[in-house]
Amino acid sequence: MGRSAKVEPITDADEGKLSAEFAQVIAEVGGKYQSKIAALESTVSELRSSHQALELELAQLKSRVLSADRQAPSIAKSAQSTSSTAPPPLQRADSIVEEMATWACNPQQLLPKAVLLQSNVAAVRAIGPAYLQQTLEQQQIDELTKAVVALKEADNISQLTRAEYQLAEAEARKKKVDLKLAQALARVDSVKLTSAEAISPGLARDGEKYTEALTKLVADEPGVLNEVNAEAAAMVNSGALKVGDEVEVVEGGVMLRAKVRRVVDKADGTYELSLWAEVSFVGQKYEAGFDTSQPKLVTLCRRDIYANTKHKQALSKEARALAAGRAATKAKGSSGTTAEGPSPLPTTPTFLALLYSDAERTLSLLHNLGVEISTQQSAAESNVAPLKGEARAAFKTLDKYDGDYSRLTDLARM
Repeated sequence: MGRSAKVEPITDADEGKLSAEFAQVIAEVGGKYQSKIAALESTVSELRSSHQALELELAQLKSRVLSADRQAPSIAKSAQSTSSTAPPPLQRADSIVEEMATWACNPQQLLPKAVLLQSNVAAVRAIGPAYLQQTLEQQQIDELTKAVVALKEADNISQLTRAEYQLAEAEARKKKVDLKLAQALARVDSVKLTSAEAISPGLARDGEKYTEALTKLVADEPGVLNEVNAEAAAMVNSGALKVGDEVEVVEGGVMLRAKVRRVVDKADGTYELSLWAEVSFVGQKYEAGFDTSQPKLVTLCRRDIYANTKHKQALSKEARALAAGRAATKAKGSSGTTAEGPSPLPTTPTFLALLYSDAERTLSLLHNLGVEISTQQSAAESNVAPLKGEARAAFKTLDKYDGDYSRLTDLARM
């Protein structure tokens, strides 16, 4: 028979040592796989949310189907008793099914605007997470690089090789993230190009229709267009100008840059301007600008001078009252609100929301204006557009106006 092995009892010291080693192993494993575990947990959370959303949508679909099944007999009975001259049911004007059916057989039909817009928005939003992940990975690489240098000096081979391994993994992840960000940026360029290709034919056709309408207006009612242009210029071109202001004027049928040289008559609103010009002769020094040796001078009244002013939106009394009410609510018992309440900063989402409330109230006024125009001029056809989409408004503000929502002047359009 074999000799039995002697089993030594485990002392408290051994148990403490094993516990410490086990804790170290757990810490190493946790540190090594912490980012992966976090990513998996995030993925599971997203899948769970998607699953819940799908279940909710399926329940709503089942509810609509059951409701339709119950209503089908009564609808059929009602249809039989209705006259054959009954009007067809109203259809949604923004039906994507109808738009795509027209798009399939009409080469001039654009893709649905909502689809074009959201594809751009989605492409832009994908850049943020990729850039953030790239930044985090680079931070981890920097930290591990410092750790490797410190461990080399400490001559700790175990910890050094472990840190070097983690550094290599971080660098590999960084390469993948770099590629992901590059793809996101390339996708933005591609989507912008696709959208431009889809929209530009429509813009060209709209330009042709606009020219045809103006030509017809000039032929049918001579002089009316000039009166409209003069009235519009008088409304837009107002306010005093200063010497040195850069403006624009119409010269030879085109818009040219100009600079106010002197005020001829302040009361009458007449100014002397110097047009931007080039002076180029053989054997002479080239000149370009407003103050050349041979300036091109013109004298114009204020209504013919287009100043480069930036129009801004101001919140209505109703909107400011809402802002004041909000402030009073947060203050819990302040002295009350007034119509001339405080206005939020134009760079805040609150300002944008209040601006939308003003624009929504304006839509009814635009509809009424269209009815009045059609009543007085039967040949005129008014078209009030829906409010500009919030996603487009927010992105446009950041892209063009440095986040200043007061420069959004086209939320309600006619």
